[in-house]
Amino acid sequence: SLPRVTDPLRVSDAQPLDFPAGRTHSLWFDLDATGVKPGVHKGALKLTMAGGKTQSIPVSVEVAPWELPKADVPFGYLGIAPTYPGTKYLGITQRQVSEMRDSLKIIKDHGFTGITGGLGGPNFDGYKMGRPSIDVRKADLSVSAIKDVFGPSIDVDSYLGLEISGLPSTVSDEVIEEYKKTGKDVVRDVLTSVHEYSQMRGWPPIVQAIGDEPSGDDIARVASLGRTYRDSGTGIKTSVYTSFGKMDDPAAVFAGTVDRLYLNYHTEAAIRGILDRGSECALYNQVGRYRRGAYLFKVKKLGCRGMLRFAWSSVHADPWYDLDGRESDYAAVYTHMDGKLRLSVDFLRLRESVSDYRYLLKVEQLLATAPD
Repeated sequence: SLPRVTDPLRVSDAQPLDFPAGRTHSLWFDLDATGVKPGVHKGALKLTMAGGKTQSIPVSVEVAPWELPKADVPFGYLGIAPTYPGTKYLGITQRQVSEMRDSLKIIKDHGFTGITGGLGGPNFDGYKMGRPSIDVRKADLSVSAIKDVFGPSIDVDSYLGLEISGLPSTVSDEVIEEYKKTGKDVVRDVLTSVHEYSQMRGWPPIVQAIGDEPSGDDIARVASLGRTYRDSGTGIKTSVYTSFGKMDDPAAVFAGTVDRLYLNYHTEAAIRGILDRGSECALYNQVGRYRRGAYLFKVKKLGCRGMLRFAWSSVHADPWYDLDGRESDYAAVYTHMDGKLRLSVDFLRLRESVSDYRYLLKVEQLLATAPD
């Protein structure tokens, strides 16, 4: 099978890379041109065979005198924090915070522009003195890290670790006996408190993911929750992850009730219908280099902006062993005992798709400023 994880190699004359006879190795060369002068730079790849025979392969790299522009739509993975499921060891939280910060730096350095999730969002645990009691400690850890690396202008969605938790399971006009308030009033109270706190702390706007591929009766519940968010007066936006191709599909009810729809399966008619009803459109979990890059440049012309991929770190138990869960682990990075994250091949391939988009954006910018 194809390799899924890249392992950093530190190669020098004093520490060469050895290949045992009869085995094939794949090497991925990643060149960082930061601070390098434009022009052609030459070097060589030196091979030493068994018995002492050497062969030198010339290598040249051309550094362009311009930089790729930053992608103007959100590109990224779902989640930003490596997961340690079921782990209660002392120090794990500190390690997760450190690796989340490392993750954010990796995401930024490789040209990604969208962020979702964290280590935990605001948690509502009832009322005290007539006001919602909300634990924001984990949310503060996550948002502080995001701001430190990206600043306050990054596009943030709550999916996988920044969702507001503890809200009533159903949102209606029925009174919840525990709170002596209707479900809608409880949600409005919580949203107001979260909004006030986020404004005080200078959080970037966080789009709240309220539905993950809902079906059946859950569609109406998510649509109702979206309306409640809109009517709260807080300005907190919502998102849902779904698929449909026609506006008579049951899931099309999200258009106009949820602020941003992330589509997997989609059609031009669905995109136009979503925008006509006043919602935003983006994509998720597209497959293949073209669908993740150049294709997104095309659908941006329709008003569908950006793509997110599952997942930064979705691990069942041991990320290095696939048979301990009902499906394979999905991870853009893998944790390691040495504390340094290992990039997956999928991450590097998605980065190439983002670069394709950025090249097209550069061409568009050059054409816009070129003389007639």
